[in-house]
Amino acid sequence: MGSARSELVALHGRVSEAETLVEGQRVEADAAKRSAEDLRSAVRDAEAKRGQAVADRDQIQARASELEQRNWQLARAADELHAAVRALTAERDAARAEADRARRRVDALTTLTDRHDTGPRPAVDREPPTGLHSLPPMNGPGTGSLLDGGDPLTTDPRIGPLNRNGYPNHNGYPRNGHRLPHAG
Repeated sequence: MGSARSELVALHGRVSEAETLVEGQRVEADAAKRSAEDLRSAVRDAEAKRGQAVADRDQIQARASELEQRNWQLARAADELHAAVRALTAERDAARAEADRARRRVDALTTLTDRHDTGPRPAVDREPPTGLHSLPPMNGPGTGSLLDGGDPLTTDPRIGPLNRNGYPNHNGYPRNGHRLPHAG
């Protein structure tokens, strides 16, 4: 029986070692299980973040595309506005040139009229321009010459006819029939 007992003690020792070994492996397995679960959770988080990153990227690309389209539209509008400004500038310059030509023609005609006024005076237009109040009649005493149509701007009854600058004209009626300043 001694040998059976020693065999039993040896078996007990081996079982105890096996149990310790199994317990250590169980702890390692639990740790591995927790690590695997942590890895799965990290993978799920990474996939969620990747999905969010893809969605963000798509949104940014869509916004960039919209901004590119808007930028193209603004550039096109700017080009159209520049063309319109160039056209308006050319039109303005042409109008100025035409006004200068007209001014020179009026000055030339006024100069010719000042030199060669021997014909009858043109009739005075007594109709007011549209939208203006009519003037009172100018055919009363002290309102200018009746020969001149009663226009006190061209005739002062106390002094006589006035020249175009509003000074007395000692050579007869004013040459150009008005007291407006010379345009030049």
